[in-house]
Amino acid sequence: MSGCVATRGEVRLTGLPPTLIVPALATYRHAAGRQLGLGYVVALLSYVIGLGVSVVTDLPSSAVIVWSMAVVAVVVHLTARPGTR
Repeated sequence: MSGCVATRGEVRLTGLPPTLIVPALATYRHAAGRQLGLGYVVALLSYVIGLGVSVVTDLPSSAVIVWSMAVVAVVVHLTARPGTR
């Protein structure tokens, strides 16, 4: 039973909503033609970085993925040039 509860907690933390919402928020200031591709890059890069850091530091994967997604999203959001929308 505890495995089921742990799995549900991880899905709530790193499941579909953060994977959909964070890349969209990160890319909304970029040009419309680049938003989809940048969104995929944000999500994929976040998971790769998060899992890599989790393996090296032995921290929980779900929390590290969420933090890496936040960092990557802020970097992508700040790289948008003003007036490109």
